[in-house]
Amino acid sequence: MTTLPSPRTIADVAPDLAAGRLSPVELLQDALRRIEALEPRLHAFITLRPDEAIDAARTALRQKDVSDVTIFYRRTREEMPAFAEETLGAVQEGITLEALVTPARILSLAGKLTGLECVRNRLGGIDASGRRTPVPIPGSEFTIDLDTLIVAISEQPDVDSISPVGEPALRITESGTLEVNRMTLGTSRPGVFAGGDVTTGPNTVIDAIAAGKRAATMIDRYLTGTELEQPEKHIMPSVYIPPITVSVEQLQAARAEPHRTPAHLRRGTFTEVEMALLEADARREASRCLRCDLEFTKPAVKPQALRPDKQWLKWEQLV
Repeated sequence: MTTLPSPRTIADVAPDLAAGRLSPVELLQDALRRIEALEPRLHAFITLRPDEAIDAARTALRQKDVSDVTIFYRRTREEMPAFAEETLGAVQEGITLEALVTPARILSLAGKLTGLECVRNRLGGIDASGRRTPVPIPGSEFTIDLDTLIVAISEQPDVDSISPVGEPALRITESGTLEVNRMTLGTSRPGVFAGGDVTTGPNTVIDAIAAGKRAATMIDRYLTGTELEQPEKHIMPSVYIPPITVSVEQLQAARAEPHRTPAHLRRGTFTEVEMALLEADARREASRCLRCDLEFTKPAVKPQALRPDKQWLKWEQLV
């Protein structure tokens, strides 16, 4: 089979398939509730959003009695837009990564998932993302038996639910996100502000939290009748930390790596994988700081004018 469904319709190949098909969100929600959602044997993941698939795969492997997890990806591992350390962690834990494979058809019997039909790919020319395009290889179709399928093909914001009947519709971008003013986070409807993935597409938690704080500031200004767009106020540090002397050997020393739980002990358990650095290692890594602050600040008083035990000095901003 060489005619493949589009990325946005793979999940709709078997919309009535009740047994054996999950979304990554459902799996992760169940894991947070400690629900043992998966039966043992083989589990496969369709992935067009590698980070999402790897999160789901590593979570599935930690469920009780799960023995095997496989990720299918249509390009090579080198083209996966996923964090390298997450991908490496998944492989170390025993998760199989089947590259250059595209799922084509979901197989079922009497409403129960039985397998997946796939086609192998070769890499073609460069596409708009800067990566090589996966091209199906005629005659390379194959099937795989499985009992649980997690369809990790990204999520879309539910923009319809935030446009009530009788209210002006919010403007939507071509990529399906809400259109907002990047400075104020205001939408096309006055008094409505938005931030996070619903405006940027898939992004980090840190960016979402930052957008939430900015949106709260803008909502406060809106409700109090204050101008929304104001010059940014930079918060300066309140103390001055004198620079330390670092030897060439210290600068050239290998980066300290945190201790990690051995891969074979991670299966079937949610034990913390990455531990904190030892204090000595943390201090050594902190000594590498380039101290950009020294470019625009200085101590408010001369250090020699202070008592020997005085370690903290006030900042004075350089004009």
